[in-house]
Amino acid sequence: MLGSTFMYYERAMPPDFCDYVIRSLDWSHAGMGTTREESGAESTRLRRVKILPEHLMSPLGSVCKNYMIDGNSRTQWSKSICGFDIPQILKYETADHYWWHHDVLPPVDGKQRRVSLCMLLNDPSEFEGGQLEIKDKTDNALKNKGDIIVFDSTAMHRVAPVTKGIRISAVCWAYGFYED
Repeated sequence: MLGSTFMYYERAMPPDFCDYVIRSLDWSHAGMGTTREESGAESTRLRRVKILPEHLMSPLGSVCKNYMIDGNSRTQWSKSICGFDIPQILKYETADHYWWHHDVLPPVDGKQRRVSLCMLLNDPSEFEGGQLEIKDKTDNALKNKGDIIVFDSTAMHRVAPVTKGIRISAVCWAYGFYED
């Protein structure tokens, strides 16, 4: 389904693939996803989640790249892509969240995030809350295990607090050359 700032792929990945990714994770190497306050201090006020990096050449990385290319090419916001960031696996436990934000960061080496992707890896029956919300999409953006959404990195979005259970998702970004 095509939206003004997103491309939605319902049940894009089979449950077996999602289970494979989850089984391969070693959370003992996870870092805590936080943001920085204006003072420079780390904070979990805006973002609180466990993060595991994944290899870009892994099966998950390949899936992410292909869906970002497809989603980007099928939308009116089609961006020029010149590279990809590494995928990250995100584990949201009770009270974890990521408040309203966009994914565009300051340019690095003349490149900037242009296209974002999120994939739900576990079944929504395993958690409550934790909806991915995008500003111009009125409901939860990921409803099923294996759903993928690709969106313009400038789109404001959030993950609502998880109120029960654990939500596991994957995110990734495509880069384009920075344009003033």
